[in-house]
Parts: sequence; C-alpha cells; structure tokens
Amino acid sequence: MLNSRFLAEIRQASRSLVRELGVVGARHPTSGYTVTESHALVELDLHIRLRLGELADRLVLDKSTTSRALSTLKRQRLVTERKDKLDSRAKLFALTPKGRQVAVKIHSDANMRVEKSLEHLAPTERDAILSAIKLYARCLERSRKAQAYTVRPIKKSDNAALVDVIRDVRVEHGSVIGGEAPVLEPEEEDMFGLHRGTGLAYFVVVNGIRVVGGGGIGPLPGGDTDVCELRRMYFLPEARGLGLGREVLAQCLAAAKEIGYRACYAETMAAMHKANRLYEGFGFRYLDAPVGQTGHEFTDSWLWLEPIPTSSSTSA
Repeated sequence: MLNSRFLAEIRQASRSLVRELGVVGARHPTSGYTVTESHALVELDLHIRLRLGELADRLVLDKSTTSRALSTLKRQRLVTERKDKLDSRAKLFALTPKGRQVAVKIHSDANMRVEKSLEHLAPTERDAILSAIKLYARCLERSRKAQAYTVRPIKKSDNAALVDVIRDVRVEHGSVIGGEAPVLEPEEEDMFGLHRGTGLAYFVVVNGIRVVGGGGIGPLPGGDTDVCELRRMYFLPEARGLGLGREVLAQCLAAAKEIGYRACYAETMAAMHKANRLYEGFGFRYLDAPVGQTGHEFTDSWLWLEPIPTSSSTSA
C-alpha cells in the first residue's frame, strides 16, 4: 500500500499537469476546438485513416462520444468519411486539406509550448521528464485495462477454457512433444477437480465469462507436508502486463499462508521471462535442482520462497 502523503502528492501533480495543459477547459487553449475534437484531429493526422473504433480506442473514449466529435468536424469540413473496402459495414475517417491545416497548427502551437517550458532544463532533466511521463501513462493504461478482468476461485465450468490456456502458452514457449503436439498432463483436463480438497486452491482470471489465465497451490508431491507447490500459472498474452499475474500470485500465497504452509516451491521455464521476474519480485530464489516429485518433464527452472509473506508484505 502506498502511503497517503505520496498518493496526495501524485494526485496534486496530476491535477497541476492537466490544468497547465488546458485539459480542464471545454476548449483546447490554442485551436479553439473542444479538447476531444483537437485530439481527434491530431490522431487522424498521425494515422491518416482510422475507423471509429480505432479512433475511440486511441482517445480512450466510448464510440458515442467519439462519433459526436467526428460529426462536428465533418460539418466544419475538417474530416471526411468513406466506406472501408475491407469491411462494407465500417467507415474510414480522414482529414480534409482544411483539417490538415488545423492539425498542423495544433502541432506547431503544442511544440512551441513544450519547447518553451523545457528550454531551461539540462538534456538529462528533459530525458527524465520524458521517461517519467511515459512510465506514468503506461501505469494508467495498465490500470484501466485491468479493470475489465476479475480474479476468482476456479469453477468446474472453467475446465475446458483452462486446457486451452495451458496448451496455448506451452506451445508459445516451445513445450511440445516431437515438435508437434502440445504438452498437456492428463490431470490437467480437470483443473477444478485437481484443486479440490484440503491444502489446495486455484484462481482464474476472467474477462467477462472468458477465462484468460490462472494459477494455484497444492501440496508438493514428495516434499515436506508444510511445503506447497505453485501450480499452473499461465496467462494468455492479452492478460499479461496488467498486474493480473501479481494479483493471482498474491492470492495463491495468501491462501498458502492461511492453510499453514511454511514454504512455496515453483517450477517454470527460463523462456518465461516476465513470469520469472514476477516470482523474483515476490522473493522467490532460484535452486540448482528440482525438489520433490512433481513429474513435470518440461520445466528447466526451480524456485523457492521461504517464509511465505503475508499479503501486506509482498514486494512485487
């Protein structure tokens, strides 16, 4: 948890930034168009032609709001539309010559404003500002996208989807038999049944009703009774980079702590770089050889976490 003072300072800095940029006002400070219209003109200038959905995604707005802005720009003859040859139901939007002139002015005014605000800074300070803004924007984007996903305990109806997730991720990372058939251990056909009973837990990540990943814990086969194994932590590409793996792992470790496990063991593949960084962030350390008798044939990296931290003390 971030402390309240830091949160207050971040929010104050954010408010100051958007106010100085003129975003709070109903109109763009230099173009005279609304902020939404100005941003739409800039995106169409940068990408030549965009569908409504593409433009809405880039503006982080709903289609209705974006459509209203485009309607205004069309009436002012700044934007034109035509049918998409690849999809007769869709329309492509582009700038007219007049629209391009307006976009050029927006770019010119914005460049001048940024240049004046940074002209007295050293190059290293400018680079620091650029890196910080990019990082903050990525964090905001990741948080926004993550809101579409939910982490919950596994249900029996999740079995088929989890089989697809496990198979797809293993194929992606080269875990195949004879270069063709994907690796799938027999018991993985019933992930719900595999994680029922004492000392077991499994959590899935869902987007609506669609399962896109998951992870769980259970007793380490052939290991001490107070050591658990981190099981089947797999996520489809769309669910990566949003902090969902961190949330699943935190819930797994919280469940392990509540059950009474002393340590957690994990087997993974060296090629799964993001997953391994996640484990490292929680304090897992690498082992030279496997522990217990998991029977996993295609892992090549082994990790150990002891003691299992409380949910409030994880460093990831």
